Amino acid sequence: MRKHGLIDIQILEVLGRYGSDSKRLGQQQIISYLERDYNVIIGRAALSGYLAALREAGFVKGQKGYYRVNIFSDMELKILMDGVFYGKEIPDGEAIELIEKLREFSYLNLKNYMARVDYIEDLNHTGNQNVNVIREVIGEAIRKNRRILVTSCIYDINGNLIPHKVFTADPYRIVSDKCRYYLICHVDRAGEKDGIENRRLDRFWDVKILKDDICRRIETIPGFQNGFQLGEYMKEHVYMFSGESEQINIRIDRIRIGEFIDWYGKDYTILEDDENSENIIIRFKANVNAVYYWAQQYGKYVTVLKPDSLRRRLLTYFTDMYMIYSETDKSLL
Repeated sequence: MRKHGLIDIQILEVLGRYGSDSKRLGQQQIISYLERDYNVIIGRAALSGYLAALREAGFVKGQKGYYRVNIFSDMELKILMDGVFYGKEIPDGEAIELIEKLREFSYLNLKNYMARVDYIEDLNHTGNQNVNVIREVIGEAIRKNRRILVTSCIYDINGNLIPHKVFTADPYRIVSDKCRYYLICHVDRAGEKDGIENRRLDRFWDVKILKDDICRRIETIPGFQNGFQLGEYMKEHVYMFSGESEQINIRIDRIRIGEFIDWYGKDYTILEDDENSENIIIRFKANVNAVYYWAQQYGKYVTVLKPDSLRRRLLTYFTDMYMIYSETDKSLL
């Protein structure tokens, strides 16, 4: 028999691997699995004592048939595994390893769920193997209120990441948006407008904490004098573009308002609502650069009315696209 200190752990592993709430294990089954898997010989009386202690501690349930109490339900585990599988911010190898660890919390019921994790290589996960270490370093800098020295990286034409530029930044928050990690930060830019930026963590090659440099207070940055509200900021920056937010007026198909809400939420004002019209006019506050790309995506159903600067940008874009396609293929006209 192995040392007594391991038996309770091995009992839990047996119950997790072979049992469940709907398939409880009897004592003789547990004894057989312990002997087969761990070469552990234990009698019924000793096993009963271990099971009673584990049940009292909340790790095991059952009287005549036993099962391990999982930290997560199978539904919760599936949500977590899906998040890892489809999330682009985790390198392939680490994602597969993490999925296998999550699977261990429910050996029996999820043994066939995501059985083909090798498909993960087709989902364009980040190629930056340092992203988790970088996230930890930045997290420490945020906790200590210290600036960071960042070496960014870019892809070369062969698809390999290479170091690019070096800059200093005041880190404020790490967020996840559309399967990517971003750092909300302030970066010194000589001669340029002061403001907050969003930088993708998988575009960071290396990060060092500047131990003697305290972060600039976010309240001193234009637009954030009243502090930083993460929820409001995320709604305004749906594509995580940097830049200022403005009041924007749009005309949108009435039946498409749900798609607007999917991106920007319900914080908008209805300016015109004629029940006989298929369109409504609304006003909302958002990052102008983000709306520029969002309006391209929904251009058939959305017309930007204000500001004029955004209308001109969109007109230039669509005119340029028309010229490119019409000049290269007259048959499209």
